[in-house]
Amino acid sequence: MSRSMITLFAGKNPNGKSESTPKAIMGVEAQDRLASFVPEFLSFGRGKRWLRFAIGGLCALLLTTGCGNSSRTIQIKALIDGADTVKIQGNKIWFEHETFDLPGKWQNRDEATFINGKPWRPEWHDKTSVPFENLKPAFKPQSPAEIKLTKLIGRGVVKIAQLPAPENDQTLAVRFDDESFGGADWYEVRIDW
Repeated sequence: MSRSMITLFAGKNPNGKSESTPKAIMGVEAQDRLASFVPEFLSFGRGKRWLRFAIGGLCALLLTTGCGNSSRTIQIKALIDGADTVKIQGNKIWFEHETFDLPGKWQNRDEATFINGKPWRPEWHDKTSVPFENLKPAFKPQSPAEIKLTKLIGRGVVKIAQLPAPENDQTLAVRFDDESFGGADWYEVRIDW
């Protein structure tokens, strides 16, 4: 790796003047080890230098956009009429219906509920839905007291009704309350842990 390439990774241009570029993410040795795995057709001339620059840029992008972040998030969007509770346990989410129309079923509609952007149309057994069983990331908070609920849209109250504990098989309950209003409304929440 040339000296100008090393200083570029350190946040300076080839003339030695500081720039607002990302600081070095990987050391030269780590970049050399990664470059040694590149097939022969990439190792000619500037191939290794380009690969080192691309790897450093990718690492900087991952760190600045939060892709390397270890936090977990679940986002739920549903059409609520009355009151409903969403229960989350491991890789499962389900509704427990309380009042008025079932989620997504207001005035004979068939609206999907969205779990992390994926549409889900629950099947119902009386007032409990069949669970959505492919939740990713699985809900496994290290510290239930640090769970954060954020209401993104919706006119009524959304609150944590139950924190995960051994007594409830580590199940979180989030209650959506639209009872004080006529009709239904879309609610969207984000749960971070």
